Amino acid sequence: MSRHLIVVPDARQMPDEYTEIINELPADLGLRPRIAPWAGSVEQGATAVEALLDKHELRRVVLLGCGVGATVALRIAAAQPGRVSHLVLAFPAPLRRRLMFRKSDHQSVSTPTLTITGSDAPAAAEHATIPGATRRTFTTHPREVAELLSVFLR
Repeated sequence: MSRHLIVVPDARQMPDEYTEIINELPADLGLRPRIAPWAGSVEQGATAVEALLDKHELRRVVLLGCGVGATVALRIAAAQPGRVSHLVLAFPAPLRRRLMFRKSDHQSVSTPTLTITGSDAPAAAEHATIPGATRRTFTTHPREVAELLSVFLR
C-alpha cells in the first residue's frame, strides 16, 4: 500500500533541498513523496498546499513540514484532520516552538505528531532530537530524519 508524503518546505526554501531526505526514505514504507511549494503568509501557504492536495485528489497524507512550513502543515491538520494521517514537524529554534504551537492550533490537532529538532531546542509532543542538527534538520541530516520517520510511521 502506498501513502503520500507531502513535504511542506520552510519559507524561501527550494524543493531540491529535500532530494536527500526523499532518497533516504525506506522503500518498504510505501511513501510517494511530493514537494508542496508555497509562498506568502501561513494562510496562503495552507491554501496552496490544500489546492495541491485537491488537484491530485489526495485524501490521507503524511505531512512533513519544516520551519514555517511546519506551521502550514499544522494548520492543514487542524482544519482537515481526516485528511492527514501523520504529521511530522521540524522547528529547531525555541522561538519557532512558541510561535508555532499556539493553543488554537495544536489543541485541535489529534493527528499522530512527531517533532524533530536540533539539539538546541526544547522537547514537545512525541519528540526526537538529532545531535548536531541545526535549523534545517531535514536537509542537514536526511538519513537520521528518514530513520525517525520510518519508526514513527510503522
